[in-house]
Amino acid sequence: NLKPSVEAPTHYASFESNGVLSHIVERYADGHFNVVAIRPAYATEEKALELWAIAEDSAPVSLGLLPEKGSSQLEAPSTIKTIKGSLTLAVSVEPAGGSPTGAPTGPVVNSAKLIPRAGGNSFSF
Repeated sequence: NLKPSVEAPTHYASFESNGVLSHIVERYADGHFNVVAIRPAYATEEKALELWAIAEDSAPVSLGLLPEKGSSQLEAPSTIKTIKGSLTLAVSVEPAGGSPTGAPTGPVVNSAKLIPRAGGNSFSF
């Protein structure tokens, strides 16, 4: 029996491309991320956009590919799930299927800090 989640995100970030909102990222208490594509840019048949989490004084850790449309849920590695402090998210352009090395190989085209979501009224994107 799957119950719909009514849990609100604990943190969020948004990415823009040429002044247009491209993706919204929400982080939840259990550590997973939900990514909503608004108006993505850069992705082509040969290239993909990959999302990276960067903790203070740590190397980037891949969270997965950004969706080209709709939304996707990304499971964060345990090293990211346990971080309570500030996280920076970055987006790099990678070969289709993602980075072949486990680290960003293409240009970083966007970055944003995860912002704590204020309590109170619920909202969704």
